[in-house]
Amino acid sequence: MKLDFLQSNVNNPYEYLRSVAKARGCGTQEEIDEFLNPLPSINNTISSLTDYVKGRDRLVSAVEKQEKIVIYGDYDVDGITSLVQLIDFIKATGHTNHAWFIPDRIADNYGLTFSGLEKCIHDSTPQLVITVDCGSNSIDEIKWLKEKGIDCIVIDHHEVVQSDKRHPSIAHLNPKAFEPVNEELASMCASGFTFLFCEQIASDESISNWNRNRSLLLAGLGTLADVMPLVGINRALVKHSLKLANDENELKQIPGLVALKNVSKTKEVKSYTYGFQWGPRLNAMGRLEEATASVKLLLSKAQEEAEPYAEMCDRTNTERQNMQDKIIEETTEQAQALVGLGHKVIVVVGKEWHTGIVGIVASRIKETYNRPAIVCGWHEEDACWKGSGRSVDGFDLGGATESAVNEEILLGGGGHKMACGLSFTNEKLSDLRDWMNSKCPLTEDDFVPSYTVLGYSFAQPPETWLDIYDKLEPFGNGNPKPLLYLQGTLMWSDEKRTRDGERVWGVKGGFRCVDGPDKLLYLTWSDVERAMTEWQKGNDYQMVIKLRKSVKEYPGETRTYYNRDVEDCELL
Repeated sequence: MKLDFLQSNVNNPYEYLRSVAKARGCGTQEEIDEFLNPLPSINNTISSLTDYVKGRDRLVSAVEKQEKIVIYGDYDVDGITSLVQLIDFIKATGHTNHAWFIPDRIADNYGLTFSGLEKCIHDSTPQLVITVDCGSNSIDEIKWLKEKGIDCIVIDHHEVVQSDKRHPSIAHLNPKAFEPVNEELASMCASGFTFLFCEQIASDESISNWNRNRSLLLAGLGTLADVMPLVGINRALVKHSLKLANDENELKQIPGLVALKNVSKTKEVKSYTYGFQWGPRLNAMGRLEEATASVKLLLSKAQEEAEPYAEMCDRTNTERQNMQDKIIEETTEQAQALVGLGHKVIVVVGKEWHTGIVGIVASRIKETYNRPAIVCGWHEEDACWKGSGRSVDGFDLGGATESAVNEEILLGGGGHKMACGLSFTNEKLSDLRDWMNSKCPLTEDDFVPSYTVLGYSFAQPPETWLDIYDKLEPFGNGNPKPLLYLQGTLMWSDEKRTRDGERVWGVKGGFRCVDGPDKLLYLTWSDVERAMTEWQKGNDYQMVIKLRKSVKEYPGETRTYYNRDVEDCELL
């Protein structure tokens, strides 16, 4: 574990905030102020893209002529929230001749495919197709559309494979497709990019009926759920979105989000809510079945209409969690063996693993071993492995995947720096492992977890630190939650306690500061053997923690705890 201790004035919380801002790359006072701004500016530069005007004009023309427009979206949160934003925008123009289409993960495969397009055209006979979160590398498919007299606008953020950057669409709205690359736009997902597209056209064409706040809510949710780096414009989008989500009147503009809030028992909406409560429920439908219910949830006009879809998403998410836990258990032996052999990129496979779940499992393996991970299940119909990968900073997984396609190691695949989707035949498994490890520039030192630590003093009570955390939100990729450093803590034990009327044997890790019981921090140890060993040493401890607050209701009283379990702390 690597600890980066920030030097700052322990008695001045603002100095801590400045220290974190500097650690996040802010070099000037202006950049620090913008980082700490509760509502930083959203700088829309989409009009600088070469194809923006072409895309705008083609969409405006379709609206004016009442041509049939179909929005073709991917089945994850990024694709769904992008699709709903565009449907909202098209409705705001007064256009009524439109539809949407989400492919089936299992039947139609990843991205813009012939299978998906054939269904889309059969159902809707469009004159204009707008793809969101897919399409950048579907050259043959879009040429096929063009031959049928159907125009296409692509809104995407995935890495672009073709070296000449030419694209058969009317407008290719992907900042990675043109030189020089606009780095800030290139850091965005499709949902954030769709917001900018709608905002700019609304300004250019004076479309006053467009609901900017509703679009912001969805853009922030999609950005955080797609694990985009929370810096610059992404951070601004998510901060605005979270502020709106915590305003009851604003959230009511999307009854589906209110229904998600109720079914997930959410009180205060934070980055954790988007990433670990709402996002997984929306994703679950597309992973196990099809994403239609998730889209209908977000398009619902009333609470009564939204609630059944939210409950469906919740049930499917529970099913997904159970399947996921089983796969994670089965991957452990493979993953540990590969790490033991020195593999820098973990590639594991399982015949019975559901291909809709493997991406989440890859995220868990990546977090456990702090190195890139690819998890694959067997696709019986196509007789090949299909899977998803998640990466860490320093390794462009999407680029390596696309190179492997060019080298004919993979049947297909693509993605971006932090994630990929791929497929390959059984005999190519060893080649894929060798390829990924040869392309990964990381060393063993890079796989040691690194954390930024704020110095801790009990001169500042927990409430002060939680207030500081609020100012540093949203936490996620590119802006991890800083740890706090404790000195002079003691450990106490409660070996017998009850839960739901049954006796539980174990140790409640009670670290407390030597200067008084009012500074108590409760940390429940799941590893009882380790807890007993540490407790019996009887020493003062130094440790780093992730401070969190929990409130529990008891008959006649409400208690506040500043705690989590031992996985949120590290003894030094």
